[in-house]
Amino acid sequence: MEESITTLIKKIDLICNKKYLLSTNNAGLLFENLLGIKPNDLSVPDIDGIEIKVSNKNKNYPIALFSCIFDGKDFFETKRFIEKFGARNRDYPSKKIMYMDINAKSFSFWGNFIKFKLIVDYKKEKIYVLVVHANGKIIEKRSFWDFNTLNCILNRKLSYLCLVDYSFYYSKKNCFCIYDNYTILKYTGFYNFLRLIENGDIFVNVNCGVCRSGKNIGKSCFHGLTFKIKKTVLLELFEVKKNSTYKST
Repeated sequence: MEESITTLIKKIDLICNKKYLLSTNNAGLLFENLLGIKPNDLSVPDIDGIEIKVSNKNKNYPIALFSCIFDGKDFFETKRFIEKFGARNRDYPSKKIMYMDINAKSFSFWGNFIKFKLIVDYKKEKIYVLVVHANGKIIEKRSFWDFNTLNCILNRKLSYLCLVDYSFYYSKKNCFCIYDNYTILKYTGFYNFLRLIENGDIFVNVNCGVCRSGKNIGKSCFHGLTFKIKKTVLLELFEVKKNSTYKST
């Protein structure tokens, strides 16, 4: 792993502190292109056992860790969940949409009558989604992720994480991106992950919509159930292995 980290750092050093014309406002995609890697939504690291994340150094946006559909209770549990609780799309009524964050600290309302909350069950070793009516009546607690599933993904995909800072620079109506710092981080263990779930610092983003253009227009566009972490607590899940040693220009 030390060799992989050294090789990656050499590549990043060549990229950092240069200005790159940004045509899509997607700094992450641009950085992956500069590294010569393809976008990866799988539960494996981006390059040589190291996951790459980029973050706007001037913003505290949450960082996406990984996506994982429900383990159960049914085989197509994620589809069942969206079909049951999603809202009908106005332009395509046969399709269901759902955009929301679910955490374990407090209930998240979806519409006026339903609210959701994550439940960490140490006895059953599962994280459930509790669905409750606004009047307090429990609707269901059946969709879940197994501890083992989540732990395997974390160890496989996020054992090592390279977080790269970027900022935007505007000149003559053009947008440029500058990558000017990096940190190599090491995952500290599943107990910390669960603790941050319970504190509400790691939450699940549900993103299911309908494609508005292209060959898939009118079809469901599911971007997964994504576990995200607040940027301010990143070092409670990871420890610093190496920082960049140069100053940005």
